[in-house]
Amino acid sequence: MSAVNPEQFQQLPMFVPAGRLRDVGDNDAAAHFNGGESDFDDVYPYDTWERKRQEANGPDTADRGHGGARHNTPQPGSMTEHVAAHGVREPVVLHHYGSDPGEEHKPVMMDGYHRTAAAHAVNPATEVPVQHTDGSNWSVLRKGRY
Repeated sequence: MSAVNPEQFQQLPMFVPAGRLRDVGDNDAAAHFNGGESDFDDVYPYDTWERKRQEANGPDTADRGHGGARHNTPQPGSMTEHVAAHGVREPVVLHHYGSDPGEEHKPVMMDGYHRTAAAHAVNPATEVPVQHTDGSNWSVLRKGRY
């Protein structure tokens, strides 16, 4: 008779608090943000999260996604304003790199930085829907909406 591996039945979460999503994997400003997009002002991950929050505060970003303009407070029609009223609707994509069994692996956020920043600005405990991928279906998952 074989023993059952207690880790075999672990399920990945469907929702993660925004505050915890900011700490997912190796999310550093130079390597992972939107496939390598970074800003010269982004020295530390906190700088990038602050930039994403300010961009999510831009006017009309609820309709067109994120924008380049930065605002300290949510503007009319901003993604932050929309998330405060309706929550995050489109899942944030977490990519899980393959690893050896038993080896801890950390997911990397592939899509959803502005949604996460907006949710965190509203309340770090805001539950954000997440979708897990191993990368094989990445092009299908990338929607860029919330």
